[in-house]
Amino acid sequence: MEEIKKLIIILKKQDISLEKAAREMGLSFQTVWTWIEAKHVPSQLALIQLRKFIKKHEDPEPLTGGKSGIQ
Repeated sequence: MEEIKKLIIILKKQDISLEKAAREMGLSFQTVWTWIEAKHVPSQLALIQLRKFIKKHEDPEPLTGGKSGIQ
């Protein structure tokens, strides 16, 4: 699942603990751990929380190759 891969990257890059990430999403550590271990997939409600977390912590897209509006 793409969202789980993104979560793992964010946790590593930003040095965020799994416990802190789970708390921020309103989930238990064990729930998020089972996703990472590929034992379970997120429910629809948990997936919404996961996507919000990713959106908040994901690096913005670099402004390369297109017009930036700066002249």
